[in-house]
Amino acid sequence: MKLTPSQTEIAIPNLLFDPEFYVFDIEPLAGRYKFLMMSEENLRLCPFIDIRAEPLAQASFYLDAGQVESLEANHDMVRPAVHYIFHHAFVCSTLMARGLDQLPQFISLKEPWILRRLADIKRSDHAGELAQGERWRTMFLTANRLLAKRYRSGHNVVVKATNVSNNLISDTLDYLPASKIVYMYSGLKDFLVSNLKKPAETREKMPWLLQQFLKDADFSLLLGRIQPVNQLTFLQVCALIWLTNMSVIEQHLRGANGRRILLLEMTDFLLQTPETLAQMVKHFEQPVASAELQALAQSDTFQRDAKNSEAKYSAEQKRIEKQALLDAYGGQIDAVMDWSAPLVALLSLDTYAKLD
Repeated sequence: MKLTPSQTEIAIPNLLFDPEFYVFDIEPLAGRYKFLMMSEENLRLCPFIDIRAEPLAQASFYLDAGQVESLEANHDMVRPAVHYIFHHAFVCSTLMARGLDQLPQFISLKEPWILRRLADIKRSDHAGELAQGERWRTMFLTANRLLAKRYRSGHNVVVKATNVSNNLISDTLDYLPASKIVYMYSGLKDFLVSNLKKPAETREKMPWLLQQFLKDADFSLLLGRIQPVNQLTFLQVCALIWLTNMSVIEQHLRGANGRRILLLEMTDFLLQTPETLAQMVKHFEQPVASAELQALAQSDTFQRDAKNSEAKYSAEQKRIEKQALLDAYGGQIDAVMDWSAPLVALLSLDTYAKLD
């Protein structure tokens, strides 16, 4: 049996199991999924498999959502488990994913666009039945199962989600019982410093991003202690982004599925890379020899910019940049750390914030 999008016939086994038929997007109101035909090498090399990767595809096509979901639900092939890296941004998660790609046991899919789409649907004020109940479960499972293919360059799939997709953690825990999660984070001061490094275009998005994260849980108590978002400074907005994200992951850690989440702190990763990698691969139930992890930690991968492999970058360079920003903005950062302290205590996040 074959499907026929436009002028191209596609065998169903290829669509469901060939890594080069990549599920890229879902348009629930239009009732269709978008697929890209993209080489596995490009999937592996792309810093992000979002709309920036689309021009690298050899072709793209749409298929009826009901047809795709029915095909996925009714085959008897066993898919590999997919594990996940979630994060609150600026914690070297892309570098971690790049590192995993160098191990023959893993392939990492970095920020699949379809997960970003699902995250936006879930937060939409007009999502209605799309973001709840059986329809939502079907979309979520179909998208994630179609990412779970048997790639040639790694038998264990790790999806590194974008930070905007953190509202999918609960669905991952509920609907994908074989999946494990690593959550990468930084202390609050490190997060503030990282935001100061970003260009104006990124900074301008932060108030909008905070408004999205405020939809992910009941933050009425937090909101009752602060002024409206449009009256906050840039660094106060950033602090609240950290607080909302860490509060949600802390709730998951205390929940019934908390043991399936491993927290990894950015500084530990940069200063103790082999040990942190060992924690991660063990959590994903794929232990790797210590010598192999030591060699990886000393490899060129960890001396280059994770988002631009042509550019040299290192933990020492990151440390120097951080110190320069602390010298330039230390007073503002300290003021926001003091402002945040009661809120950190309110949400019981002292262990993660590193306020002192």
